[in-house]
Amino acid sequence: GSGMVSNGILATTVVNSGWISNFTLTTTGKLSGGVVTGYIKNEGIMLDFEFKGRSIIGGTLGGVITNTSRVGGYFQNVTLLANTKITGGLLIGTIRGNKNAPALLENVRVKSGSKLSGVKLGKGVKLEKGVLLEDKQ
Repeated sequence: GSGMVSNGILATTVVNSGWISNFTLTTTGKLSGGVVTGYIKNEGIMLDFEFKGRSIIGGTLGGVITNTSRVGGYFQNVTLLANTKITGGLLIGTIRGNKNAPALLENVRVKSGSKLSGVKLGKGVKLEKGVLLEDKQ
């Protein structure tokens, strides 16, 4: 539904047409659409959303994701589904795409010491020193 959901636990499939903030997505959780903000702990799957928050840590991301955070929002230690597209923001830690259908990164900054695999670097990608690129396309 639309509206704002905050400080919850998602353990089911939710199609978001509003805002979702500060939540934990469990291993059975699946979120798609809408705007996501705050601090997200992800053990599930998040698809096709706009991110305006501080962090998404863990889990699986897919579809078309736009990071328009104005507070240095980042995705950390995430797995990317086939043909995911991420535009904007920061990536930190281990970012694993599908090497047969790599994720496309655009206008993203990858923090020092991160490890990327199964991704294609599109326009405007900035790699800080010490980023490890495996199976570079």
